[in-house]
Amino acid sequence: MKNPTKAQIIKQFREEILNSYPHLKYIGKDRADGYTYLRFMTPYDDDWELTEKIASRVTDILLETGHYILVGVHQDSEQPGCFAR
Repeated sequence: MKNPTKAQIIKQFREEILNSYPHLKYIGKDRADGYTYLRFMTPYDDDWELTEKIASRVTDILLETGHYILVGVHQDSEQPGCFAR
């Protein structure tokens, strides 16, 4: 069986997050220093459970595939930053 590409893994992970947490809004994707950074918005100001679950899944993806993906979940009222280029 062919291994999925990094782009396929990122797309699948983004869709997994959106399906699991329908209140999130996908903002976009940035790249910096070889890492992909997925950005989401949430209407809630303190959702640690969500953050912990996403961080755990990021670790799983790293261990399974060797690809590291950064994910930011920002409150609606915040302006999400991105990495310096």
